[in-house]
Amino acid sequence: MCHSKETTWITSDGKGWIYTFTVYHVAFDPAFEDELPYVTAVVELSEGPRILTNIIDCNPADVTCDM
Repeated sequence: MCHSKETTWITSDGKGWIYTFTVYHVAFDPAFEDELPYVTAVVELSEGPRILTNIIDCNPADVTCDM
């Protein structure tokens, strides 16, 4: 991270692949207990940036890197 204030917004096509992920079986916070198990992932967008997000509508056991 360079901490530069010279940044720009880009429009993403919403496509990318999972760079890394973890499956939570114990809630990080009580507010997420009803969501267990859930997946958080770093997704590399096709435009290049990586974002932290959650993976939904997919069985956590089926999630893999490069998906």
